Amino acid sequence: WLSSNLGDQGEFRRGVALGPLPGSGGEPAGNLLPGSSFEAGLNDLWGKAYASRGFIIDDYLEAAVDAPHGRFCLRLPDIGPVRLVNRPVPVTRGGRFTLSGYFRTLKPAAVQLTATALRDLESRPAVFTAPLETGPEWKRTSTSFELPTDFTGTIQVSVLWNDKQPDPAAAPTDIWTDAIQLERGELTAYRSAYE
Repeated sequence: WLSSNLGDQGEFRRGVALGPLPGSGGEPAGNLLPGSSFEAGLNDLWGKAYASRGFIIDDYLEAAVDAPHGRFCLRLPDIGPVRLVNRPVPVTRGGRFTLSGYFRTLKPAAVQLTATALRDLESRPAVFTAPLETGPEWKRTSTSFELPTDFTGTIQVSVLWNDKQPDPAAAPTDIWTDAIQLERGELTAYRSAYE
């Protein structure tokens, strides 16, 4: 995992302990994604994967009175095709998972929220996607998926967006995201990791 926040000294709570709870078997109860509401900054838990200029850094965090959770959301600038990814989450057993997140845009846009499960570097990843057509109101999307009971590995969450809008004549637009959640079982109300 490569940091995109080298030397970043923003106003957010740097160094907040975001590891597993003691006695949790390596997984928190509820949301498995630390930093998924962006209240503590990106904390090197989220970064850009490819295909654009610049990094996704704390400068893209915005205070928003209508944010689905807390005071901040993340604005993903329209800088060409990009994939925002989290640091992979270790998973010690399979079962049913649900991935969800909130998104909005000023103009219609296509966004994909994706979970990629990987046992090891030699195995083929399992990919699960929740596509979403966005607009000016916050909208939650979700997808549920099953991993084999004996699954041990990692799950990485990503947000993919590009300039291929549903309406080809539409102008590019930034995308705002907040309250991304990966949880065991069915969809529940958003909770920060370790609440």
